Amino acid sequence: MRNIYLKISFLSLMLIAIAGCGDFLDVNTDPNKTADASLNTLTPTILYYSAVNTYNAANVSNQYCQQIGSVSPGLTDSQLRNTYAGLWSNIYLNVIPNANAMIKKAESTNSPHYSGIAKVVIAYNLGLGTAVWENIAYSTADNQLSNLSPAYDSQEDIYKSIQKLLDEAIVELSEPASISKPATDDIVFKGVIANWVKTAYTLKARYLLHTAKKTGAASYDAIADALSKGFKSNADDFQLVFTDKNFSPLYATALANNTGNVTTTFSATFMNMMNGTVQEIVDPRVSLISYKTSTTDPIYKGVAPGAGSGSNTVYNDKTNFYGWHFRLLAPLQMLTYAEAKFIEAEALYLKNGNVANARSPSCLCRRYQGEYE
Repeated sequence: MRNIYLKISFLSLMLIAIAGCGDFLDVNTDPNKTADASLNTLTPTILYYSAVNTYNAANVSNQYCQQIGSVSPGLTDSQLRNTYAGLWSNIYLNVIPNANAMIKKAESTNSPHYSGIAKVVIAYNLGLGTAVWENIAYSTADNQLSNLSPAYDSQEDIYKSIQKLLDEAIVELSEPASISKPATDDIVFKGVIANWVKTAYTLKARYLLHTAKKTGAASYDAIADALSKGFKSNADDFQLVFTDKNFSPLYATALANNTGNVTTTFSATFMNMMNGTVQEIVDPRVSLISYKTSTTDPIYKGVAPGAGSGSNTVYNDKTNFYGWHFRLLAPLQMLTYAEAKFIEAEALYLKNGNVANARSPSCLCRRYQGEYE
């Protein structure tokens, strides 16, 4: 009998120990991971990834368009298949879910300025996505793993969603009161809500122009109206300045040149548009954006697309010159006053039946260049 009691007691102790070990060995819960991110941690996340998305889209697209080229033959500028995997992952894993979480949290705490920012950011990223892939997932995309095969929205519906998001954002950003207000967590505008309103209107103009030929002549007046409420100078630009510890991907690319890890440089297609070969006029900006490695060849030359040869230009001089976009603290630009002026020029040109007038594209571009310089 005594042995039976001892066995029962031993088994009881074992069960308690196993239960305790089960709690101790629960590896499915990360103690360092919060289950609920705050508005001021979600905001820099979606802004950072929006800037990275801009780079990811540009890096591949510029090689397809032969604005830049690989210094080794047979890479992206050879028109090889590329999935833009980094862009896709960031949009659907890092931007849309976090931005939607921001919207829900902002609505529950009466903080419309945060939800307005989130909607501007979603609209911007949807614009990147539809420009690359045309039809993309959105209306059923953020399903918290309940649907692993979301339907694709048509590009027409995506553009409608963009405009709806921007209209809602403008209303929310214009609210006089917001319980929680962005400040330094807004790593783009540092909490200046007026700049977010201008960004929303300028984005409206960008995407109205994308669809203007389909939607008709009324679009041109709508574009002009949006631009009148959008960016007024270069100081309004929607851009992210990285730091001397968290490098801009453009600077990181140029920096790699210093160690001989050259991956891409300007293409012959692009350089020939600037060096006088095609236009018969040398663009004075060519020396500001590139560095010529040859002292004997007076002409700036780019790499032959797909061939990886023929270039005498690089992004920087391996000492202290990196070109405007490639400097350490150069902004990574997502939407600019410069683009707004080109949008205005094109809309006026199209509205006038593709005939230049007193406010022709050339006039508007000269006006912009004067301010930029």
